[in-house]
Amino acid sequence: MVMVSQPVASELDEHDLLIHEFEGRTELVPEIRALARTKLASRLSGWPDLVYDVTLALTELMSNAIRHSLSGSDSGHVRVAIRLLDGPAVRVEVSDDGSETTPLPNAAPEGATCGRGLHVVDALSESWGVRTGPRPVVWAVFTPGARA
Repeated sequence: MVMVSQPVASELDEHDLLIHEFEGRTELVPEIRALARTKLASRLSGWPDLVYDVTLALTELMSNAIRHSLSGSDSGHVRVAIRLLDGPAVRVEVSDDGSETTPLPNAAPEGATCGRGLHVVDALSESWGVRTGPRPVVWAVFTPGARA
């Protein structure tokens, strides 16, 4: 099986660190996470905790998009956008192929090994939310010191 992961460079401006679309395969998440970490670290060298928080939350959002939407199907795709804002601040957007439910934090059963991803995003970000539509987007904004 050929896995596709490609930058969408034609859409970048000076504030965009990364716009990347990839097949909805969990095997590609580490590649995108490493690429994002490298780009973030190069522009936010004075804020290693911010780089860590954004990278961790991005991993959760990508994994959720694959696990809980049509993006995890054979023809599914996930799109990631990371943008620098003033402050410093970072906005992350992960769009997927949609599902029948809206992403919301759920109470994970005791002892469960998954089910806390949006709680992690909530704890690490200044704010986050969901834009609904044919390609829903979960977004989050991160600033230094925003951790709960």
